[in-house]
Amino acid sequence: MNPLDILSALPPFRDWSPAEVLASPAWAMPCRLGDEEGRLVAEGALLPADPLRLAVRFADDPATLALADSPIFPELHALWSSRAEVPSPILLALVEKECGPLLQLLENAAGRQLAIDGLADGEAVDGKAFVLRRATGEDLCSFSLTLPPAVLESFGALRHLDTAHSSVRELALPAVMQLAAPVLSSADLKSIAPGDHLLLPEVQAPAAEGSEESPDGQAPSCPEATLIVSGLLAAAPSGLAPWTDPGTLRVVLSDPATLPLGDLLDLASGSLDHSSLVTRHSSLREGAALALLRGPATLAAGRLGAVASQPSFEIETVTPQS
Repeated sequence: MNPLDILSALPPFRDWSPAEVLASPAWAMPCRLGDEEGRLVAEGALLPADPLRLAVRFADDPATLALADSPIFPELHALWSSRAEVPSPILLALVEKECGPLLQLLENAAGRQLAIDGLADGEAVDGKAFVLRRATGEDLCSFSLTLPPAVLESFGALRHLDTAHSSVRELALPAVMQLAAPVLSSADLKSIAPGDHLLLPEVQAPAAEGSEESPDGQAPSCPEATLIVSGLLAAAPSGLAPWTDPGTLRVVLSDPATLPLGDLLDLASGSLDHSSLVTRHSSLREGAALALLRGPATLAAGRLGAVASQPSFEIETVTPQS
C-alpha cells in the first residue's frame, strides 16, 4: 500500500470533505512555477493586504484571485503603490506577462482552464489564503482565491496531504495484536473448558535469564504476529493490506496497542520492518491476557501460559455458545 491508500482506508481522512482536507495543517500541494518545483501551502497564510484583485474564471466558474505584492513580479512590484493610476488594459497586460507562470500553476492545480475577465469590481470577497513556497522553504508570493466547488474538489484531494507532517504521522491508531489463527473442529471448540491449554507454536518462549542468548532474560515474542489497525488494516509479515474479519478463530492479546500512523507509513515505505513494528508495540509477556475470538465474539479468555516450556493459551473462562 502507498501513503494515499493508507489515508484513504483510515478515519478520519477517508471521511473528510475537500474543505476538511484543505483545512488540515498537513495540506501542501506540489506544484511548478515555470521550471521551478514548489508547493502551495495554506497553514499560516494570511489574506493579502492591499491586494490586486482579479476577476477570473475556471472554465465557466467565476472566482476572485487577490494577488499580494511580490518581488517575483518586478514590474508590478515597481508600480504597486501607484497602480490605481495605471489604465486597466495596461495593468491587465502586465499581469498576463508577469503572472503567467502563476496563472498556469493555478490552472494545472484546478484541472480547469483559467482566464482573466478583468479587475474585480464591487465589494471585496475574502478567499482562501495561500503561500507559494520553494522546495528550499523560501516563500515566493502569496495570494487568496475563492474556490468554486469543482476547484475546491481538486485542491482538497487527499493526495495533497503531506504524510511527513506531524499532524499525520503522530495520529494515534488503535491496534490489536493477533498471535495465531488456530483451527479447531466444532467438537473440540465445544469441549474447551477452564484449565485447558491451546498450544501456540507461533509464540517463542523467552530465553532464560543469564543464558548466552539473553543474559538479562527477555519477554516471549511472536515475530509472525499481525497487528490489526483500526479494524481496517493488517500489518502482517507479508506486508500492509486492507483487513476484514474473516470470521475464523483468532487468538489475540486482550490489551490493545496504540501506534502512530507514522509507523504504518514507514512500514509501507520499507524504512521500518515488520518485526521491529511488532516489537515496538507488543505487550506480550508471561501471563499476558489473551482472548479467543470468532468474528466480534469472545469465545474464551485466559492468559499466556506454558505446557512443558511450550507457550500456550491457558483457558480461564469460556463463553457459552448457542
